[in-house]
Amino acid sequence: MAHYNIPDQYRMGALPDNSPHDALTLQWFGTAAFRLTYKDTILLIDPYVTRAGLFRIAFLRLYVNENLCRELFPRANHIIVGHSHCDHLLDVPCIALETSAVVHGSSSTAAVCRGADLPDPQIHQVGTWEPYDIGDFRVTFVPSKHSKVVMNRIPYPGDITGAPKPPLKTRDYKHGDTYVLVIEAGDLRMMHMGSADFFDEELERVGPIDIFLMGLAGRGSTENFMQRVTAHTKPRIIVPQHFDNFFSPFHKGLLLNHGVDPDGFFADAKQHCPDADIIMPDILDGAAFDPATRTRII
Repeated sequence: MAHYNIPDQYRMGALPDNSPHDALTLQWFGTAAFRLTYKDTILLIDPYVTRAGLFRIAFLRLYVNENLCRELFPRANHIIVGHSHCDHLLDVPCIALETSAVVHGSSSTAAVCRGADLPDPQIHQVGTWEPYDIGDFRVTFVPSKHSKVVMNRIPYPGDITGAPKPPLKTRDYKHGDTYVLVIEAGDLRMMHMGSADFFDEELERVGPIDIFLMGLAGRGSTENFMQRVTAHTKPRIIVPQHFDNFFSPFHKGLLLNHGVDPDGFFADAKQHCPDADIIMPDILDGAAFDPATRTRII
C-alpha cells in the first residue's frame, strides 16, 4: 500500500518552531491521537502509537511499544480519552506511568488504568456536561456514540469493569462511554470526535466551534454525517483525523484506512461547510493558533 499524498491545498505541514507561550499548538500522531500545548500544559488526546498489526489485533494479546511511547511523549500533564477501544486507550497507562499525567475518561478507561497499576490520584472518572479545568485548558465531555464501522455494527460494545490486568486482547477493550471532547484554550473552542457518529441533540448544545478535529473512520455508516455535524457546529477549521491505516507500523508513514475516501470527504466538506478551511495533517504534522484572535499562526 502506497503512502498517501495529501493534496497541497489542504496539507497542514510541520509544526512552527518557537510558537509563543500563549499559543495553542496541536500535533497529530495518527489515529485519533493529538498533543495539545497551551501555556504551561501539555494535553494528550487518545495517544495511541503502538499500532498493533491486524493479525495481533484479531487473535493475540496486545503489548505496548513502550520505547516508542517514551520517544514520542516524553512529557505530559494530562491525558483525555474519548472512548476505550484499544486504538485509543492501549498506550495510555504506559504514558501516564512514565510522565505522571492524570488520565481523564469513563469508568471503562478508569478500569483499564487501575489494572495497569496507575495510582488513584492519576485517574479521574469524568461526568458529562461538567466543564473541567484541566491545567490551562477547559474540557467538557459530551455524550456521544460510536460509529458502525464493522459490517454496520459497533465493534466491542459495552463497559469494562474491575481492574483487568494487561496484556489484554482487543475484545477486552470495550468502548465504554463515548464522548465528543470540547476543549477550550482562552477564547478558542476546539472539538475532537474520535468516532464518526453523535447525538444531534448533544451537538446542538455544543454550538459553533473554531477547530473541529474530525474523525473520518466510519463516517460512511452515519446517515448524512457531514451535513448534520457541520450544521450543528459550524466549524471554521476542519482538521481530519482517524483516516490512516493504524494497523501499519508508526514509522512506515501515512497509509489510508480502508474505505475512508478522502476525495469524498473533501467534496462533502465543500458542499456542506464551504466556508471552513481544511487543514489535513500527515503524521507528526502540526499547527499553532492564537487563542485571542482564533486564527492560525503561520
